[in-house]
Amino acid sequence: MAFNAVAGLLYTPWLVRTLGDTDYGLYVITLAVIGVFTMDFGIGAAVSKYMSMYCAIGDDRRASQFLGIVYRMYAIVALLVALTLTVVYFSLGAIYSRLSPSEIETLRVLFIIAGTYSVLSLPFMPQSGILLAHERLVVLKSTGLIQKIATVLLIVVALHNGMNVRAVVTANAVTGLFFILVRAVLIRRTTNVQPAYTYKDRGLRAEILRFSGWTTLGLIAGRMIFNTTPALLGALSGPASVVIFGLASSIEGYVYSVSEALNGLFLPRVSRIIATSADPSGAILELMIRVGRIQLYVIGLIVVGFIVAGPVFIDAWMGPEYRSVYVCALLLILPGLIEMPQQIGTTAVVAANHVRAQSLVGVGMAVVNVALVLVLVGPFGAVGAAAAVLAASAIRAIGMNTVYARLLRIDLRSFFVRTYGSWITPAAITVLAGFLIRGQVPIEGWSGVLLQATAVTLCYAAAMYALALNDDERNAVKKALHR
Repeated sequence: MAFNAVAGLLYTPWLVRTLGDTDYGLYVITLAVIGVFTMDFGIGAAVSKYMSMYCAIGDDRRASQFLGIVYRMYAIVALLVALTLTVVYFSLGAIYSRLSPSEIETLRVLFIIAGTYSVLSLPFMPQSGILLAHERLVVLKSTGLIQKIATVLLIVVALHNGMNVRAVVTANAVTGLFFILVRAVLIRRTTNVQPAYTYKDRGLRAEILRFSGWTTLGLIAGRMIFNTTPALLGALSGPASVVIFGLASSIEGYVYSVSEALNGLFLPRVSRIIATSADPSGAILELMIRVGRIQLYVIGLIVVGFIVAGPVFIDAWMGPEYRSVYVCALLLILPGLIEMPQQIGTTAVVAANHVRAQSLVGVGMAVVNVALVLVLVGPFGAVGAAAAVLAASAIRAIGMNTVYARLLRIDLRSFFVRTYGSWITPAAITVLAGFLIRGQVPIEGWSGVLLQATAVTLCYAAAMYALALNDDERNAVKKALHR
């Protein structure tokens, strides 16, 4: 999480300036287009769910049989994706007619590199689910962090030696393939489950397909947001708007990584609650509130801090010519105030096998997003695209809360009152104080960012401690400070 933030502050603006707007825009378009088509058709979600269930009941034999079926299914998916990407490759010139012939040629090369890596890595997607189900969290997170660091270092060395955007995509592919091998070795050494490649079970395969079918629909819908939106921007508005939206979505990605640090880690625990608890709804609600409050404190600080110090940060980070990134980024991170504190609910939906409802909500979100992007990109460019994402996210929030209430029987009134009730007032106080500080101390550059961020953090911490934290949370803070 800390690495993502530091990389975003230092690495991203350097990459944009080194590559230039055009090549960076082509880089973003490549990742967006590849991301639209390279999905695992819901099998990854099935791995996390079923492996967590088998580990919860200690059935290693069934887990091995399950993985044998899954790996064969992934091989078929990789073949289908390869065929699809081949068709897209020969259509790039027609899709991106606004690009020049030289830009199309560069895009084709990037597409070949990224597409080849994506197809080769698809069969190994179960690795994260296996490690998560066995609660090998240190292995999972540490390999992910080292891979990110290695990728950045390779890219820096390549560009420092005069290489171009092709080296950037190649570095991502090389490090990705290497760490696939690393995780394969670690899984073999740290878990007891090995895939039974020759095992066949039509019933289990049909069950996986039913689960993954609905999950696939949800994945397709999800890809309509941060993959399809840049692709549409590139086709309708050109690389410049893609760069603005790409920078804004990278900020959203750093914010999301805060939640992602906890997201999914509770799947084994939630699976046990659903399988063994006499009152699963009540137990999930309590866990949802306890974890949700912590996530709200963290995401709340980021959103409040960005509202206050965002303009100065964007000027220092990228320059005044990128100031529209502030509006776009703010529109993209606001939905996190609702979505991130409810991650336990999202996990419970998967564990309880309610993916059909989750997928239908995602479809509604995707339809709204694509429709609004087509309408708003013309007059408003990247800002219009970000506004479309915000509106679509509101649709998703309403839909998912309906799922939590009706299918999981979660008492949402209790959740919102106990999670947000004590947070709103100190958050509002911090925003007002931040604007006052910004008006009194108009310092520009990184000094201004540091000063404003420090002032907002101290004000937020004091207000939350005095008005929001409950007794258990205060005691936890005291213990942490006295260590």
